[in-house]
Amino acid sequence: MSTLEAIKINQSSTAHRMKASFPVRRLRFDFTSSKRYWFDNDAYFTHLMNAMSAIFPQGELMLIEALRNIRDKIDDPLLQAEISAFIGQEAMHAKEHLAFNRYADEQHINIDKLQNEVKDLYAIMQKILPSMHIMSIGCAIEHITATLGAELLRNDDWNNRLVGPVAELWLWHAVEENEHKAVFFDAYVASGGG
Repeated sequence: MSTLEAIKINQSSTAHRMKASFPVRRLRFDFTSSKRYWFDNDAYFTHLMNAMSAIFPQGELMLIEALRNIRDKIDDPLLQAEISAFIGQEAMHAKEHLAFNRYADEQHINIDKLQNEVKDLYAIMQKILPSMHIMSIGCAIEHITATLGAELLRNDDWNNRLVGPVAELWLWHAVEENEHKAVFFDAYVASGGG
C-alpha cells in the first residue's frame, strides 16, 4: 500500500464523525391541557415536582457550560461524540422545563424565587470555583438525576400518577438522564479529575 493510499484511508476513517450511543430527541410539549395539580390531583407531589422543574433549566445550562469549559482537554473521539449528544439532550431538557415553568407561572404557581436563587448560586459558583470543582459538583448532580429518573421509570406507584403532557415531560427526561448518566463523570475523569 502506498503512502498516498494510507493517507486516503486514514482521512476517510477520521472524516466520519463518531456517533454517540444515544440520540438527541427534539421534543416539544404543549402543557395547555394540563391540570393545575397534574400529579394525580395531589398538590404536595405536584409542587414537589414543580420545584424540581424550577431548578432544572439553570442546572442543565450549568452542566453544559462546565463541559464546554473542559472539552478541549479530551482527545477521545467517542467521548467527544457522547459529550455532544449530552449537550443536545440537556439543552432540550432546559428548553422544555422552561416551557413547563411558563405554564406553572400561568397557573399562578410561583417558582420564580426558587429559579432566581438557583441562578444566583450557579453564578457564585462560576465566579469562585475552578472548573474541575464545578465538574465534580456536576458529577454529583448527574448521579442524583439519573438515580431519581431510574426510580421514576421503575416505580409504577409514581409514574402511574403522572398525568398528561407533564407525565410525558418527566418520563422523557428520566429516560434521557439514564441514557447519558456516565458521560459527565467520564468527561471529568478524562479531563484530569480524580
